[in-house]
Amino acid sequence: MKETQTVLRGRLICEGITLPRMQQELWMRAKLQVLTSLKPVSAMIPATASFQKSNTRRNETSAAHATTSINTDNVKPETSSTNPVTLPTALPASANPLKASRTHQELHKELLLAHRKGLVVCSRPELQLVLERRRREQTDRERGEQARTPLEQVLLKRQQRHQEKESQQEHTQKEEPQLLEFVRAERYNIVLLKRKMTTEKLQHFRERIRTELDRVVDFWLKHSHDKEYGGFFTCIGKDGKVYDELKYVWLQGRQVWMYCRLYRTMERFHRPEILEAAISGGEFLQKFAWVPSAGSSGKCAFCLSRDGRAVKVQRTIFSECFYVMALDELSRVTGDQKMQVEAERVMELLVGWARGDSAGLGRPELPGDPPVNSMAVPMMVLCLLGQLTEGRPQLGEKYRDLGAWCVQEILQHVQRGGTAILENVSKEGKELPGCQGRLQNPGHALEAGWFLLQYAVAHGERELQKVAVETFMELPFRTGWDPQHGGLFYFLDVDGHCPTQLEWNMKLWWPHCEALIAFLMAYAQDREPALLDRFTQVYDYTFSHFPDPEHAEWFGYLSQQGSVVLDFKGGPFKGFFHVPRCLYMCERLLDGLIGQS
Repeated sequence: MKETQTVLRGRLICEGITLPRMQQELWMRAKLQVLTSLKPVSAMIPATASFQKSNTRRNETSAAHATTSINTDNVKPETSSTNPVTLPTALPASANPLKASRTHQELHKELLLAHRKGLVVCSRPELQLVLERRRREQTDRERGEQARTPLEQVLLKRQQRHQEKESQQEHTQKEEPQLLEFVRAERYNIVLLKRKMTTEKLQHFRERIRTELDRVVDFWLKHSHDKEYGGFFTCIGKDGKVYDELKYVWLQGRQVWMYCRLYRTMERFHRPEILEAAISGGEFLQKFAWVPSAGSSGKCAFCLSRDGRAVKVQRTIFSECFYVMALDELSRVTGDQKMQVEAERVMELLVGWARGDSAGLGRPELPGDPPVNSMAVPMMVLCLLGQLTEGRPQLGEKYRDLGAWCVQEILQHVQRGGTAILENVSKEGKELPGCQGRLQNPGHALEAGWFLLQYAVAHGERELQKVAVETFMELPFRTGWDPQHGGLFYFLDVDGHCPTQLEWNMKLWWPHCEALIAFLMAYAQDREPALLDRFTQVYDYTFSHFPDPEHAEWFGYLSQQGSVVLDFKGGPFKGFFHVPRCLYMCERLLDGLIGQS
């Protein structure tokens, strides 16, 4: 109704009608609409008005003539002599309730008065008025456009585009803060969800690793101790039975170190039987491992009889390395400074052997056998530095240059433009010819990776951290992982030839242990999801193939397809070291990650 009044008011003003007259027009229009709505009721009266007009007296007043179609109360029909048809008689006024009503009579009087004053009510429908007004506006616009020059038309279009652009910008500016807030909220929710899922995954890893470590420790506590002669049996079958009484010094030193490290750093392993076993093993080493007659200054034996007699001496530094590790860690647990002094003495000897004076090893120099830089040597020296300098700043300063030398010697094994890590290179850091020069050991490269990462973090060398992860972890993993059966190959030839080592395609326990440590340590440093995916990939293969659910501990030697080839739990090279060290380090790393989460 308001819209109708507004349109009507605009039209009346345009036609020159004053406001009071316009109000009267509106009022009269409303009255007319009321009367019009009453027509259906009035239609009940016979429609004889047109017939009566021809027979009505011509001297009726002008007012009565003007309202003939409205008021027919006083008109009487006549009968024509030529037309015998009898017309119906008009009903009296009292018979029509509409005309008899007071409201109808007052409206009728007002309409007559308005007609005398010249107030003619517009009878066109409202819709027609609106359409006519729009047609006039459209005509005016078309005339205006025809009158514009081409330049004006171009400027007008440009102005319209500019207005549309401003309108879009205003709309965007209004919606952009809300959109940004929504995106931020969604991203935050995604981060929280991923963090929650990651934390749950890490907790699952920790529980499995913690349980496995307990089972492995209990296995060796139960089956490996020689209570008669001291030290440890290492040749143990799958059910825990000893199948050989020879005692390998590498494994004696590793087991002493592992017991001491568990006892010193994990509360649940702070148990008397573990400390007693570590002390017994340390005493056996001090009493029998060192062979004074070997070499110019003596050496550690590689293998001993059950009662401690020397069986074999190797011309390498590795027996001495694990001898140093065992005595240094035992001195930290017992407080025996003599053990630490002995460990530092032997350390000086093996450093001299490693850095060039190999005469003490008893290895003859042959003209057809050029000196070789094996990556295992600087790796082990770097590992010993971490052991000896832990919590001892003075020793750290003393061995600072030695640590830098170890790093440089390890980096020399990155060959072929950074695309391969070779196990052996020349003393000058060049690639060697033949099978020896092409040999790759993915497990050693991964172990060197986390050695370098530990060193880089301790010394704040960010670039070395990057090299440790990208070159010494990712590269050997990509080349060493079996895409068909899963797991890491033991040896590879960089040119794709078949390695000469008979066990080259087997899946051994210790490379997988080193891979687990490497990728979890790298993830703890950078929180890169891809590193956690690598850890998960190795974890899934390792824990589905190596652990023995029946007798505990792990099998060490699998075929390429993943089936157990050698079912013993300990031998000349597998003892209480790689498996428990891996589980121990991974559990501590996971504790830190979950605590930070």
